[in-house]
Amino acid sequence: ISILGVLLLMGAFVFNVTIIASRTISDLKTSNQLPVADRYYWALLDHNYSGAYAYLDSHATIHGQQVNDEQTFVAQAQAADKRDGSVMGVIAEGQQGNMGQTTLQVHRGNKTYEVHLQLRLEGNDWKIVSADSL
Repeated sequence: ISILGVLLLMGAFVFNVTIIASRTISDLKTSNQLPVADRYYWALLDHNYSGAYAYLDSHATIHGQQVNDEQTFVAQAQAADKRDGSVMGVIAEGQQGNMGQTTLQVHRGNKTYEVHLQLRLEGNDWKIVSADSL
């Protein structure tokens, strides 16, 4: 086998692994098996503010203030990104899964802070009822 043949095989392998990995991550982002807190922050990470809004209860509060509608939430999320930097990562600290509450470490811009989420089961879906921060 020539060096060119080895390089072509390696390229094909990397290409296939990349496609599989991107499909897996994409599937996880929308999977009902992934806790709602994770799906919410995946959406914020992707700047998909409307997608993140979909995980909020219709009477959800952030910073103690009710989120009245999707437009308000999108404006708040965009302002937080502009002010503090985009969400770069999230680590679950508290209870994992959809168990009523969870604590996360959110890395945004050059700072990391804790976010406490209260969750509620509504029909078959968990929704975020309150968050003390974006």
